[in-house]
Amino acid sequence: MNKPRFGLIARIATLVLLIEIIACGLLGFFYVQRFSQAEMDRLHAQLRLFAQLVAQENLPISAVSDGAMLRAFIGVPCEQAMIIGQGGWVIAALDPALLGQSAASLPGDDPAWAAGSGGERFRAWDDHLSYTALLRAANGAPLYILRLTVNSAEINHQRLAIILRGLALAGLVVVLGSLAILLMTRAMITRRLDRSLDVLLRIENGDLSSRIEVPVADELGRLQDGINSMTATIGALVGQHRRNEEEITAILDAIADGVLAVGLDGRILRCNPSAARLLGANADALAAQDFAACLPALAARLPAAWQQAGSAGEAEILVELPRPPGEPREAEASHAPILDQSGAVLGGVLVLHDITERSKTERRLQDAVERLTVSNTELERFAYVASHDLQEPLRTIVSFTQLLERRWGESLPGEAREYSGFVIDAAKHMRLLITDLLTYSRVNSKSSRQEVLPLEDCCEAALRNLHESLQESGGAVTLADLPWVRGDKIQLIQLFQNLIGNALKFRRPGVAPRVTVSARRLDDAWQVDVADNGIGIDAGGQDVFEIFNRLQARQVYPGSGVGLAICKRIVQKHGGAIWYDSQPGQGTIFHVTLPLSGARE
Repeated sequence: MNKPRFGLIARIATLVLLIEIIACGLLGFFYVQRFSQAEMDRLHAQLRLFAQLVAQENLPISAVSDGAMLRAFIGVPCEQAMIIGQGGWVIAALDPALLGQSAASLPGDDPAWAAGSGGERFRAWDDHLSYTALLRAANGAPLYILRLTVNSAEINHQRLAIILRGLALAGLVVVLGSLAILLMTRAMITRRLDRSLDVLLRIENGDLSSRIEVPVADELGRLQDGINSMTATIGALVGQHRRNEEEITAILDAIADGVLAVGLDGRILRCNPSAARLLGANADALAAQDFAACLPALAARLPAAWQQAGSAGEAEILVELPRPPGEPREAEASHAPILDQSGAVLGGVLVLHDITERSKTERRLQDAVERLTVSNTELERFAYVASHDLQEPLRTIVSFTQLLERRWGESLPGEAREYSGFVIDAAKHMRLLITDLLTYSRVNSKSSRQEVLPLEDCCEAALRNLHESLQESGGAVTLADLPWVRGDKIQLIQLFQNLIGNALKFRRPGVAPRVTVSARRLDDAWQVDVADNGIGIDAGGQDVFEIFNRLQARQVYPGSGVGLAICKRIVQKHGGAIWYDSQPGQGTIFHVTLPLSGARE
């Protein structure tokens, strides 16, 4: 900002002085003009009055020859005075040499003009004024012609004197007025401006509580009041900014992950205590430090990523944190650019998530998964071998027991035949348990082969497997408009075979089973309902999906108690859920959710 050569008061005083000088000059000019005109009018009036007195004989015609009397009467020196008679001869004159001369030979107005016009005439040149008048008697008859010539230089001298006095007075008025305006300006403006400047300097130094005292609500007062309002607004904004800064600091301090703000020049602009802890440094020491010195491998990648339009950063960048030897630590870094309102990149923000413990846990978990995989493989092999080896003795038991019944059935006591039936039933139930256990084991251990398929095909395949049960029970199954789903075909067939098979098995005496399979669309899945008119379920708080959990006596409703456990496991492997609604004696509805196909709905 350029500093002016003169202060505000000096510039105001100079401006006022110029205005006063111009005003005084204009006033003096008009005053002198008015004075000159007034003096000239007065001189004309005196000349007319002298002519009237001579015409009325109040003054003798010889008065024109008395120079002292003429000066006293007119007020200025008279250079020439004469009275011309009717014949055109000078009959009285200030200069005796003019007596008896013809007026026509003298310089001045022609006496014939005065006789013809009957009026008067004033003529002015240089410093002279000539007055010529026709003097008449009381009855209007012309008497004489009066001719006076006066020197008006004295009037000009008086005018000059008045001008000088006026200029002196104007100068005094200008000086006093300027001094008064200067003092008033200093009292009314400068002091108030100085006080305002002092307050503004305090505000500049951070004292936003300072206010300017406004004594008068004038223009300057409104300006001061505006400064006070602006200061209050700035104070409110600064206070809000300080509170926001405190909130941001509190939030950053509370975040367990390390957060760093980095400029385009690679300098750390801000960091929270967690970042300082992860980097093994003090938060104050990290401020303004080069980020490349902390994480050089990551620093080389970030600026280019931030400059990419619309870059949201990479969510998973594994970095090794600088720690003392023997304490290796890993972090997951995510970053994003910091943009201004125009979209220009100002820098970036980096979040460091310590994954050292998670990595250890993942490695331990991976080791456990590998051991579990080996164990599952061995268990599956054992289950297969065990089931095969167990079924052989069962087949032998059943075969030889049936052989005994055929060969010596008639000779066996009734109790022995009964015991033989118990052995055969137990062996068959054991075989069913082994078969269902094998199925349950395969569902748990075997990976599913997912594909998009029509659910109706799976249900129809299940019905083909249940053909004998349908014939025996006289039941009917209705397949409503079923959707396409994503799943393992073999497992889905097993799922609906078990559900429909249970509906056919747990029927009311004397009532043919009726089963309906329908579906409805949810937000992100299909809900498939299998409804029957059977005996219903009275679980009594038991989990019907628990393996080997039976609610009915095996002698009344045969089974292994594994079927619903297999259904639950199949549904879980497909990412769905299974539950039921039931009214004992009226029927049951099993609900199953299956994922959308993503191709054909």
